[in-house]
Amino acid sequence: MPEKMFGPDIRLSQAEIFQQNISLAAFTEKFSLLNAVNDIVLILNQYRQIIFANDLLTKYLNLKDRSEVYGFRPGEILRCEHAFELPTGCGTSKFCTECGAAKAIKSSLNGEQSVEECRISTVEHESLDLRVSAVPVEFENERYTIFTLQDISDEKRRLMLERIFFHDILNTAGGIKGITDIIGSDGDESMHQLLSQLSDRLIDEIKAQQELTLAEHGQLQILSEMLSADNIIDKIAGTYERHPLCEKKNILVCTESDYLFSSDKRLLQRVLGNMVKNALEATPVGGDVRITTRRVGQYTVFLVHNDTYIDEASQLKIFQRSFSTKGVNRGLGTYSIKLLAENFLGGRAGFVSSKGRGTTFYVIFPENLKN
Repeated sequence: MPEKMFGPDIRLSQAEIFQQNISLAAFTEKFSLLNAVNDIVLILNQYRQIIFANDLLTKYLNLKDRSEVYGFRPGEILRCEHAFELPTGCGTSKFCTECGAAKAIKSSLNGEQSVEECRISTVEHESLDLRVSAVPVEFENERYTIFTLQDISDEKRRLMLERIFFHDILNTAGGIKGITDIIGSDGDESMHQLLSQLSDRLIDEIKAQQELTLAEHGQLQILSEMLSADNIIDKIAGTYERHPLCEKKNILVCTESDYLFSSDKRLLQRVLGNMVKNALEATPVGGDVRITTRRVGQYTVFLVHNDTYIDEASQLKIFQRSFSTKGVNRGLGTYSIKLLAENFLGGRAGFVSSKGRGTTFYVIFPENLKN
């Protein structure tokens, strides 16, 4: 047995466990809604033993009676391989020092609410990914923990597959771009230009989806630098003037005096690019899209206008994920504008739309972006 264990080995007897369960009857009645939630909920005593479990646990473990788990610790009922390495059980081995569940419970017993991720390898060689939360409570001078487990295995698996997908497809697209550049000098110039544009567009679309995925999970990295407002909108206008959406349409750039501000260039161009792309999609042949930038006090404002009106019902849903005025399987453009501008660039996104005046999307950013 190790000289120093992560958690204490003290346990109450089964008789004492059931006595705690009975004394908590009034307490648990107040928490009868625990059986209605979609997560496993346990109540642990100060020795990390289970004295109450909601109905979902009995279904998850296929138990006849929830009392079958009373007295055990969470890792033991989940069949964690490390919970059985020592006679002292769950929470006492050296591996428990890195266990999210053990850390969360320990924080709770110290009076602090905690949320952690926990990865468990079972004795049956299965892998579990869990999000756990531990909330301290006190009843009749005894300390308890309300312990919640949420299975996030599917979420973790999807994230891993997404990372692999983006890595591999970006490598492939980069390879196509490289070959296109190599054959450019020997091939037809117009064909080379078309292949180059298509390769650039493919890489940009992949990166856009990759950034959106990272942003939704709060994993997007920000790099602030000094930027020229004129240079930014000139770059955006130049990019989309060559886009198929701009065929027989016009992009007009309206600027005041140039000025500098700090932001993340990559994400800012993504936001403004989506604004221009959405405007072009809404603009009929022969129509204009106007890009404007201006300084208002300590704020930088970008506006993209088109002459098309958005109906009132659509206006109420315009920033929702997967909603689009252009049909099904669309809608990430306006959603990503708001997500990136407000959650990562410290700004605010909005729009105004009226009959006869068209629609203007705008983003407002502070003068300096903090990393």
